[in-house]
Amino acid sequence: MLSQEKCAYFLVSNPPEHSVIPYSILITLLSTIVNFIGCYVIIRKSKKETNLFRFTLFGNLFTLWLSQGYWAISMNTMPLFPFPALYSSNFLNNLVSTYTAFRVWLILLSFFVLFLIGQLIVRHRMVVRPESFFNFPSWFYIGFLTIGWLTLLPFLLTVWKYCDSTDLEKVQYIEENFPGCEAVTDLQGVLIITNVHALYILLGLMVVTGVGALGVYFISSGLMLFELSKQTRKMSKTNFNHQRKIVVDTTIQIVIKSIFISTWPFWIVISYFVSPQMDTRIISTLINSLFVCAPIPGTISMLILNSSYRRFVTENILRRKTSAVIPSRYALPLPADSKYQFH
Repeated sequence: MLSQEKCAYFLVSNPPEHSVIPYSILITLLSTIVNFIGCYVIIRKSKKETNLFRFTLFGNLFTLWLSQGYWAISMNTMPLFPFPALYSSNFLNNLVSTYTAFRVWLILLSFFVLFLIGQLIVRHRMVVRPESFFNFPSWFYIGFLTIGWLTLLPFLLTVWKYCDSTDLEKVQYIEENFPGCEAVTDLQGVLIITNVHALYILLGLMVVTGVGALGVYFISSGLMLFELSKQTRKMSKTNFNHQRKIVVDTTIQIVIKSIFISTWPFWIVISYFVSPQMDTRIISTLINSLFVCAPIPGTISMLILNSSYRRFVTENILRRKTSAVIPSRYALPLPADSKYQFH
């Protein structure tokens, strides 16, 4: 009697443990606290910002927190690569399939991208000169956002659709290409991808979209700094420094968020090229935790870089009194300098 062939893929026989669940829940609770403070100060402490800019900034924070919180509760999806499958570890494996949960997450993340670009457009409109070549009409920005969102999101969802197949097709695919690994179909929360090329296209589109959006953000930030430099004679030094600081600070926040959001797709690509016998469970758990906590460092950087937000956190949460003197001053301010007190 012939002995059954052993599966050559370590992660199929030893899938990631459910220990990732408490890590994700703990991170989500911390993210909820941090982003609640962030949303509160945006609503109540943004005295110098317009209502539209506060709306886009609030939407930016809230949608990223929502999408990553959803990931932590409904997904925690990690690769079984180089075996072509994704494995989700969460409390809802019996209720929601990995395929469906990922579709919902893509939609939630698309709203984050929409608010992110909207924030960029609002800030751009605030600093651009009326006579500038880069002063486009409002309908141009609205059309750009609408067409871009209604084109890119359905395309991503369509590509993701080709990553799934029927149960019979999955069983036949495994029997033909991965003998001995049939037990993978018994795992709850597993998505066997018979069309690996569709997954590559999807990840490539996500990377291109992310890098493209970040590139546009850097270019737009440079244009805004250029526009500000042309208005040094029209605005006060205080207003000029304030506008320039906001542009730089916002860019820093976006870069921080982008680094954490890119950890998961980056690891997906890397994990496909590791040895089938390599135990990557610890790395996958770490990457998943970094991915889930993406809203935290961006919000913390916002609270630190914005002086009004920082003062609120220091005085009302940390219970520490802030100095009324600008830290950059090395001498006590003269009476005439009282207008330069810390804002």
